[in-house]
Amino acid sequence: MKRIVLLGIVLLTGFTLSGCDLIPQSVVEQVSEELCREDPTNELCLIDDLSDITETVAEELVIDAINTLNAADPELCDTVFSITNTDLIDACKAGTLLPEGVTSFTVLTFEQTGDTYTFKGSTGETSFMEVQMTIGDVDGNMRVTSFMTTVIDDPTLPADVGATEFENFFKQFISDYLNTAITTEALVASYFETAPDSDFAKDRTETQTSGVVITYVSSDLIEPNYYKVTLEFDENGSQRTEEVAVRVNRIEMALVLEFDDIDDDCDGIDDECVVDDPVTTKEFNTLLDDFIADYLDFTISDVDLEMMYFMNNMLSDFGMSRQDDLTNGLQITVVSTMMKENNKYDVTLEFTEDGTKRTETIEVRVNRIDMALYLEFDDTDDDCDGIDDDCDAPVTTEEFTSLFNQFILDYFDTTMSDADLEMKYFMEATLFDFGMSRQEDQTSGVIISLLSATPMEDNKFTVVLEFDENGVKRTETIEVRVNRIEMALYLEFDEGIDEDCDNIEDVCENGDSLVGDEAKLLLEAYFNDYSNPDIDNETFAMYYFNNMVDDMFADMRTQDLAEGAVYELLNVNFFDDGTFEAEFSRTAGTDYWIRKRPGRIRYETSAFVVEWGNPYDEFAMGLEAIDFLKAYFNDYGNPTISNQDFADMYLGGMLTEDFAVKRDMDLADGAVFAYQTVHFNEDGSFEVEYTRTVGEDIILRKRPGRIRKRPDLLTAEWDALIDEHIETDINVVTETFTAFVSDYLNPEISNDDLQAIYFGDMDMTWFFEQRQDDLTKGLMITVVTVEPLDEYGHFLVHVDVTSGEETMREVVPVKVMKRIDQTTPLLYILDGGGEDNDCDLIGDFCEIVTDPMMAESYMELFLQEYNNPDITNDVLQMYYLDYFWMLDMRQEDLAMGLMWSIDTVEHLDDNTFLFRLSSLHAEGVVHRDIAARVYHNGSIAYFRDKGVDPDGCILTTNVCHFMTVVDDEQLIQDIFVSFLQDFVNQDMTFEEINQHYFMGKAPEFLRDHFETNNPRGATVEFTSIMPNSDLPGFYDMAYSMVTPTFTKQHNVTVILWMVDGMPMFEFYDPNNDCHNDPYACVTPMMFEHNLDILNPFVEEFFVLLNDPTFSDDMIAAMFTDWMAPESLLSYRANGNGGAVFVFERIDAPDDITVDPFFTVTYTVTLPDQETVTESFRVQFVYTEMGLLMGIEKADVKR
Repeated sequence: MKRIVLLGIVLLTGFTLSGCDLIPQSVVEQVSEELCREDPTNELCLIDDLSDITETVAEELVIDAINTLNAADPELCDTVFSITNTDLIDACKAGTLLPEGVTSFTVLTFEQTGDTYTFKGSTGETSFMEVQMTIGDVDGNMRVTSFMTTVIDDPTLPADVGATEFENFFKQFISDYLNTAITTEALVASYFETAPDSDFAKDRTETQTSGVVITYVSSDLIEPNYYKVTLEFDENGSQRTEEVAVRVNRIEMALVLEFDDIDDDCDGIDDECVVDDPVTTKEFNTLLDDFIADYLDFTISDVDLEMMYFMNNMLSDFGMSRQDDLTNGLQITVVSTMMKENNKYDVTLEFTEDGTKRTETIEVRVNRIDMALYLEFDDTDDDCDGIDDDCDAPVTTEEFTSLFNQFILDYFDTTMSDADLEMKYFMEATLFDFGMSRQEDQTSGVIISLLSATPMEDNKFTVVLEFDENGVKRTETIEVRVNRIEMALYLEFDEGIDEDCDNIEDVCENGDSLVGDEAKLLLEAYFNDYSNPDIDNETFAMYYFNNMVDDMFADMRTQDLAEGAVYELLNVNFFDDGTFEAEFSRTAGTDYWIRKRPGRIRYETSAFVVEWGNPYDEFAMGLEAIDFLKAYFNDYGNPTISNQDFADMYLGGMLTEDFAVKRDMDLADGAVFAYQTVHFNEDGSFEVEYTRTVGEDIILRKRPGRIRKRPDLLTAEWDALIDEHIETDINVVTETFTAFVSDYLNPEISNDDLQAIYFGDMDMTWFFEQRQDDLTKGLMITVVTVEPLDEYGHFLVHVDVTSGEETMREVVPVKVMKRIDQTTPLLYILDGGGEDNDCDLIGDFCEIVTDPMMAESYMELFLQEYNNPDITNDVLQMYYLDYFWMLDMRQEDLAMGLMWSIDTVEHLDDNTFLFRLSSLHAEGVVHRDIAARVYHNGSIAYFRDKGVDPDGCILTTNVCHFMTVVDDEQLIQDIFVSFLQDFVNQDMTFEEINQHYFMGKAPEFLRDHFETNNPRGATVEFTSIMPNSDLPGFYDMAYSMVTPTFTKQHNVTVILWMVDGMPMFEFYDPNNDCHNDPYACVTPMMFEHNLDILNPFVEEFFVLLNDPTFSDDMIAAMFTDWMAPESLLSYRANGNGGAVFVFERIDAPDDITVDPFFTVTYTVTLPDQETVTESFRVQFVYTEMGLLMGIEKADVKR
């Protein structure tokens, strides 16, 4: 306090004495400066800037400031700069206000904005600076209150680049562009602010290598700093001109180029112009005069004329032939031009020929494209280009006859290529057949004559042709349509019917598919031309891809051609949707394979385009695949086999870096892999189970894949690893995670021990970093509850995390995988960072809801949209994290007019709630219960179905029904007999049976049996019902279906539920419950016991055994689980090895209810050996694949 009072007295005294001139000014300024440092907001330090200073005074002040700063005397700073701005004073004294090297400043320009004064001037011959400052009155003296400097370009130079400056600059650029001594990097640095695209260096190298000379011709200013440049290119004497649009910018005293950047060239690059920008009359008249001059110049070819004036869309007719015009010396004079709208002009021309003059008025449209002008002649207007369309003008017989006779001449002209013929007569649409091959016709000397052409509707003609081959004549009638397109006539051959586009009458629309014989001819040509080295990739793309081909395809074909690969179409099948499946072969030296590939041939802009889908092949299955997999896993762990050799043996030679690294790690660990079992799918894929053993640690793994089969080559293809050998018992999962939490929080257990106990060889680096932090904080973790997340063994563990006095609830998704011969299972924490509550296994934070009122409000919002028929299910999906069963019922609810509302909300546990809903219905009030976990992220709510058992309500398949298992044998028998009677009732549909006895969930095999094998009208004889000894609640049912011709016996195992008072049967499916030992399950769903059906079935099987065209895989496919008797197949030896099989008989078991196996007896005779008799025991079962045989433990008895 004393210091503040003393300072006040000193300051007060100082100001008083100063006012009386009794204290020096320097002392006053020093005290003022100290005041402003201590209190910048003091009113003595807040001064107003002046805005009425003259330019002369301000300039003198800025020069004084520059000189003061260069004097490097700190004492002078407060003579120029305001002491009230202490930062400015400090910068002056530190010498940091001027850029380095600035010692002088000559003012060139002055500008004032408000109270800010701006000076631009030079600091040397080529250096310039801008100064911005403000000026204030400090105690009666003018002082600089702010001061800022910026290095700038010469302010006296014009902003725009003039024509001469641009011309000199661009000529220098051309010279440097062609100079091989200048690198591309140096060229870019000199001429471009931002680097051009990647093709710039490539194009420059090609230009320099080919010796192209580029000459600057002229430039026209389009807008300030934007020029259209005309260049001449001379390549080995061949000259051409080209126009480019260039923008030039002045940046830091240098000029830089910019090609087509923003740009107004209408080339599709950053377009900022309209193609139809108005064309002036002057521009049009100049263009028209140039066109007429070039049209009558015989030194200019039709192709050049087409490129110059018609964007390669050549006019086939202009009222007369150009060649005739040139020969006859025609003169054309423009009489007048009159502008219309949309860049159209009416042009009156005078034509003079042999002294005879005539005038004609035509309509012309001019288009501005790529900075150039192009013409469109519309005359009457039959060009079909969308301008004044009058495309229906009929084609006269005279026109057609002339066109077709010329076509015949060109058809036999060997100097005209197929491509030229197609372009001239068929709008580039390839003709795949013309009754005979053109090449064969030219070689054979056949003569084709047009006998007659009869006009029909829509420009169609019935054409009679005569074919004369070595004096033998024949006639043929075909249908031809002629199309008038862009003033030219084009042919379309139909040969009586239209086969060009999947039976679409006469005209191919874009997107139509080519099928049938024409498509097959095209594919044959495709593979022939693909293998032809005389056809380059660009030509091939023109033939088959409408000029569109990617680099990958071109590289693949180039490689095939280098290897001499020859492709051949073997077969093709067409489908109703216009697609096909092609089977083709590839031969390269001794390498031969056959593949299949889907695709379609699509019509696109007057051409047919071949489109391919992904290739697919035959897949190995059965014993062949099993042997392959056993060898694969055995050799995988063999360190004497190199990675490349292994890839050659099993992966088609394809060795990836990831695979090599993984195998090297496994070999280094001494891992031993062993095949266990495999399950094949109908599409040829499989899921194989195998073990990985390192020391005493044995882990059972499962992985899907397929074995691609080609001649003499099997290749393994693997999908992502899956492990379905996981713990599904919630009690075990809870115990495992609880033990894990205890060990996790125990500092005496090391990270290595924790890794070995719970994580095996998983990389858990991130996890242990988090653990150290948790141990340091003294974190406490308590397992609250565990809930199943899905049917794949994933669980959500709810834990309370306590740090100090704060406790938070978190949710951790986990999976526990069983380990063989280990007491501790492996633990997978799925959310990737331990960071929590991601609700969808991704990692984003999502909080749980435990407040019933909040949960109720979220459910009310959901029901409002659920009840609104204008809201789609896609919108409702935002409310749930996975499958939400109510959506399956929504369509029916809306149809019935149900409007659900919440009656009560019961908080079951954690974030689980039971919502009791009700709705008014015609028959009264109906109720529905929903049990769900509730989460939210901000204001967004999410629901997850929860399987609970509130008040006896069992949630099965996520739908809440009041269900009970029926244990009354008589009731089960009565309902089952009723089901059987309805099953053979000719008046019952399967849908009715499905709803009445299965709640709409009947197994698929039952539907197939009903539709294909059900003896409608049969009599059902129920035999017996017995409780199943292994499956609580299930009953073994025996019955027969009797017809006048046979009796079919059946055994099935079922359980009966009563669901809301309705019966629901479930059939036992052993294929879903016998993962460990598939041969322990011998009670399939539906058996066949009728010998009248079984005898011909087995006879056919033995016929196939004797047919060498049927592979072992095909034979094995007739057995369930693909397990044919190995000894039986061994006789065949990749064919049938000369073995002859003879079916003898089938013996039925004595009691089908005790022993369900039949005995099949047969003989086999090998060359030079005696005949032996063998047998095997078998069941006959209906599956989704039809009637198959199930071998008893795959045994063969001799």
